[in-house]
Amino acid sequence: MNMSIVIPHIIDQHAEEAAFLWLLRHAAVSAPHYDLADLSKLDDRVEAHLDGLRIAGDYGWDIAKNNMETEEAGEVFTAAVLALESDSIERLQMVYQVAEQAPETVTGFISALGWVMPNCLQGKVSGLLASRQALWRRVGIRACAIHRVDPGNALLKALDDDDVALKCSAIKTAGELGRVDVKPLLLNRLSDSDVAVRFWA
Repeated sequence: MNMSIVIPHIIDQHAEEAAFLWLLRHAAVSAPHYDLADLSKLDDRVEAHLDGLRIAGDYGWDIAKNNMETEEAGEVFTAAVLALESDSIERLQMVYQVAEQAPETVTGFISALGWVMPNCLQGKVSGLLASRQALWRRVGIRACAIHRVDPGNALLKALDDDDVALKCSAIKTAGELGRVDVKPLLLNRLSDSDVAVRFWA
């Protein structure tokens, strides 16, 4: 975008509001006083600010990238959406790096994977599922769940993984996808030593 028609403080505001409203939405999803109409309005507001960043082009990305220095989930969500839609490996690697440094921001990255259109994820989720790091395998599993795509053998492996967070995500995903074939595995998890695993099973 031509910098002559970019108004920096407006773009800054778009980035700040997108991150803040995502945090609000993230909390609202599990809040009893929000209904689907309320969530839809929040989605529209988040999308409007993301669109402002998209229109700003490289400048919008630079702002979102710089805001990730706060290592907050809302800022990671905003940057991840732009990186995924740009199909830039370099930009995506920057988001990966922040998420690895601050694992608590991974919820924002997972949400971004669900926010973008499926065509933006081609070749990316399969790489996550094959990662050596449990963190990224968990992200890949949840991305599949959000888009209602069966992760196949990756799910079976995750159900038996030593990483508790990954195992819990796999169990939750199995239920969301209706994988009745793994019921025997889930029944075994009811006696797992970890309370979170037992809960999700």
